[in-house]
Amino acid sequence: MTFWLYFQLFPYLFAIKTSQGLESNHRQVLTIGGFYASGKMTTFQNASGIIQTVNEAVRTINERSQLLPGYKLEIEWRDTKCQLGHGVQALFQSVNESPTKIMLLGGMCSAATGPIAECSHLLNLIQVGYGASSIYLSNKQKYPLFFRTVPPEKGHNSGRVAVLKYFKWMRIAILTEREPYYEAALASLTKLLEKNDMLVVAQEFLGDGMEEDRKSLIKLLKARDARIIVGLFSEEKAVEVFCQAYKQELYGERYVWMLIGWYQSRWWNAHPAVLSKQNCEAKHVMKAFGNYVTTEFLKFGPSSPRMIGGEGAYHAWKNKFDELGLYSGFAHDALVAMVLALNHSAGVLAAKNKSLADFTYSDSEMAGLFKKSLSNVSFRGFSGQVYFNDKGEREGIITVGQMQGKNLTL
Repeated sequence: MTFWLYFQLFPYLFAIKTSQGLESNHRQVLTIGGFYASGKMTTFQNASGIIQTVNEAVRTINERSQLLPGYKLEIEWRDTKCQLGHGVQALFQSVNESPTKIMLLGGMCSAATGPIAECSHLLNLIQVGYGASSIYLSNKQKYPLFFRTVPPEKGHNSGRVAVLKYFKWMRIAILTEREPYYEAALASLTKLLEKNDMLVVAQEFLGDGMEEDRKSLIKLLKARDARIIVGLFSEEKAVEVFCQAYKQELYGERYVWMLIGWYQSRWWNAHPAVLSKQNCEAKHVMKAFGNYVTTEFLKFGPSSPRMIGGEGAYHAWKNKFDELGLYSGFAHDALVAMVLALNHSAGVLAAKNKSLADFTYSDSEMAGLFKKSLSNVSFRGFSGQVYFNDKGEREGIITVGQMQGKNLTL
């Protein structure tokens, strides 16, 4: 696949450089290629909130003369629709149209972000993700110029195992949706469980099968006397699973479910078509999942006067957190990290009588400078302290939540 990607991107490597452009006040314009995801699969991710938060950060940065002096930042957004094909198409459109993009921001979903990152490094483009947490994106050989402000899924598994150890739950069942994101999480989880001498009594997959498949899975859980069940699946699959769990009376104080923490609020009401197909009601789903437990990364950190844009911007964002979405803070901090890296790189280049606006898609030396600068950033962001390890990833703080009534309480 890599050879095919290189062949497709080859014309861009030696394309004639398009000027970044100048404002009337002689500031050079730097353009970032931004990616978001729309569609029914990403309602909980709130693309409009992410765009609003990042655009406001761009405005703030452009008003601060000490950041990127002599430059003006702009961002061009494109929709990946959370799909592989649309993601690659969005990248090709971005690099095929002027002006030259200095870096890439995004995307939201691992399904689209991975293919973009697999291509973007061939164009010497640094890419900083804000929502794609799949473990497979940790592969630096495949994604050498990819960074992310959202911690990887591996951290969730550490949190899950910590909860299991705390309550001395040693017999675990796992239901996993057949999709690369969830399957990668499963592979990591099973290794951790084995390392901690925990027994997996059932490990089953949810495909695109019929209702009978869901019935048989629940019957299997009952036959194996599974009490602690980890669910690695989407909201839609969760509705299907819990409808069957209710019908087969797999619920009550004897059972504890551990689910993914990024489901949208009142997710059991968000998929009426699935409920109808299952001949099930939202109250049945709620009855079945009970007081389920989740793990999730801390979405916002403490206030600090050292924040880019000041405490006022942070409090304005935090007050609208529910409206702007779970990943808006990670997106804001990804943008800030990129700007700090560019700001440092600009000083290094100026000493060589060069400019950030000189970047082209064939400039591996400048890409190397950007990567080194980004690897060394450290700042207090909306989502907490931001810095990257040697894999370009962030260490996050895990929070544990429990569903109480209709609300997830941390």
